[in-house]
Amino acid sequence: MGKPTSDPRQRLLDAGLKLFANRGYAGTAVQDITEEARVTKPTLYYYFKNKEGLFQALVDQAMDERLRLMQKAAPPEKTTIDQLTDIIATLTDFARRQPDLLRLTFAIAFAADGEYPSGFKKHAKMRASFQFISGIIQNGLDRGVLSRAYSIMELTQSYFHLVQHSIAITIIEPKFRRLKPPIPLPPRMEPKRIVELFLGGAAGSKVPLANGIHPRRTVRLTKAIALMAGLGLSLLAANGQTTNAPSADTNLPPAANVVPSAPTSPATEPAPAAGPASVTNSAPVLSDVRPIPLAVKASHPELATVSPIADNARDPHALDLQTCFQLTAIRDDSLKISMEDIEIARAQLSQSIAALWPTFTVNNQQQFLHYRNPALGGFSILGNSTITGNRNYTSQSNVTMSYTLFNGGQNWNTVGASSAAVAAKRQTLARDYQTIYQDVAQAFYNVLQYEGDMTIQADLIDALKARVDDLKDRVNLGRSRPSELLQARTDLANSKVTYESQRGSLNAAKETVAFYIGIPAAQFQLKETQKFPSAAQLEAYVQQSGTRPDVLSQLESLRQAERNLSVAQGELWPTITASGDFLASQDPASNQIDATMTLEASMPIFDGGLIAGQIHQNHEMVRQSRLNVEQLKRTADQDTRTAYANFDASIAQVLVLREAATLAAKNFEAQVDDYRRGVVANLDVLTALQDYQTARIQLHNANMQARLDLINLHVAAGTAARGPNANNQALPKPATTAP
Repeated sequence: MGKPTSDPRQRLLDAGLKLFANRGYAGTAVQDITEEARVTKPTLYYYFKNKEGLFQALVDQAMDERLRLMQKAAPPEKTTIDQLTDIIATLTDFARRQPDLLRLTFAIAFAADGEYPSGFKKHAKMRASFQFISGIIQNGLDRGVLSRAYSIMELTQSYFHLVQHSIAITIIEPKFRRLKPPIPLPPRMEPKRIVELFLGGAAGSKVPLANGIHPRRTVRLTKAIALMAGLGLSLLAANGQTTNAPSADTNLPPAANVVPSAPTSPATEPAPAAGPASVTNSAPVLSDVRPIPLAVKASHPELATVSPIADNARDPHALDLQTCFQLTAIRDDSLKISMEDIEIARAQLSQSIAALWPTFTVNNQQQFLHYRNPALGGFSILGNSTITGNRNYTSQSNVTMSYTLFNGGQNWNTVGASSAAVAAKRQTLARDYQTIYQDVAQAFYNVLQYEGDMTIQADLIDALKARVDDLKDRVNLGRSRPSELLQARTDLANSKVTYESQRGSLNAAKETVAFYIGIPAAQFQLKETQKFPSAAQLEAYVQQSGTRPDVLSQLESLRQAERNLSVAQGELWPTITASGDFLASQDPASNQIDATMTLEASMPIFDGGLIAGQIHQNHEMVRQSRLNVEQLKRTADQDTRTAYANFDASIAQVLVLREAATLAAKNFEAQVDDYRRGVVANLDVLTALQDYQTARIQLHNANMQARLDLINLHVAAGTAARGPNANNQALPKPATTAP
């Protein structure tokens, strides 16, 4: 199976091969496979649809590899003896390297009913290997290497039994040698010796044949072959495989289903004797059973409507949109600036509230006096208690209080305006969160779109590579034109160019996400978890557009403007202020007054129209704010309805493309079936394959666009979360109507 791989599909194949080969199909559960492969069950369903699909893929792999090795070991330029010898040598070496793979083929050959899938297809693969050996046998007959005492069918079956016996012994021999005590096995025959025995025979010259012809070093191994095949298969069954008393040739296709490479001429083939022991060389000719094109094997039409990024959703380490948004909210500088705006507004509110309270002030006054001394013509020195009988030092402490009793409500209105400013800044921050969420979503779905496109494009490249390989063989056989091969290579080159372009776009999109979340592009994987809303929830979006944060912010700005207008109008009213002064200490005491209380009233009479101008300015600002609110409400409603229409259209497009992808998959399967019947050409099959892959890409892109349109609808309606920790993907509750 090679070194461990990060490819989940290959891990599933390796795990399935190990378990199926040792436990059988019925004894292996899906849970066992996924645990062995270290993947989730949906991953298995994504790549193989079900356990049966995985089993079929493994059997196809085993039989395809066996046929490929036989074809490589027995090219037409070799002699018949070398071909037969090298096939046995190659397959026994393959059995040593991949025992589980070949053990699986034996398991299905001798499994009872119900021990492998009911829809399992194996005969076409077996016929391909059988027909290849039949062609070698036919060439041996034509070259005179093999005798025509037996039919081509009998010779092919006999050699096929020898091959199967050699493989079985190779598989079970290591385990039997590890037993305590080890079970002795007969010495293994070399491939060359097996072929010599097959060609020379074991019967003596006095043994008559059923058709009356005596052997002269012709093929006489029927009993020996049956004995060897029975020994090998019984040992294989004892090694843990399920058997149901099959015949020695159970794993071979029925003779009626095999078409010889070339019919045997009655002139050169002796007529069989009558009776039940007679052997015939004739076989009914069936319809064309050409193998499926290589490109078809790499395709899975049942995945037509499955998202190519569906497997990401099962990755516990992948980041969803909500997590990406939260990481962005921590780093985004514009959000930090909006938070500072709120703090500034709150500080201004605190200042406004402070104006509602009285102010108290403690004063202490120390006074040093200087007197001129006319007698000395100089100055006094501090520290002298008296000069000419006067004090040069005084001290006084007092507490003063001031409080505005009335100023036309200016202070209260200032508090209201500051409070509205704080609320407006908070709504602005909430809207900033939503717009940042929209920006992150755009980059997020760009990444998922390009990842899905690359996955589908990679499938197409694999199919086109197989197409090129297939056309090379067909050109060599003269069944296709060189121009078809050149066109296939051109299609493959163009597909690779598209793939590299998508890779560049994906890297750029991931760098954008990396800029937002602060994680290097190579260190994160994204997954989609967004749910689509119901019809009732869609209606709720339109109704909630009036509560969008930017609309609410503009309403708070209107309230702030109205309070500022009231502040300006308060300037016309008189201002009444109360002030008090309490004398705590005085040295020397000058009078008997300890405290004073003062009431002061002031009212503007004439200021040249300054206050009237301020009132007019604030009045117009109120009108402007009201117009801004109405305009923003209409814009929000229009944005919501436009986003709703876009999302509705995107969903309809997804549904139509889902049907189109399904039809493309059915058309592809129909083309494959027609190709097997010889009705259409290989080019028709691969054109249908390209149409199918194109339909998958269109469906995936429409799906990503629909999800982005849903985010735009969230933001347009203002239902997206208004903070970093809220659930941006929460859907609105459907509106309820009163009975």
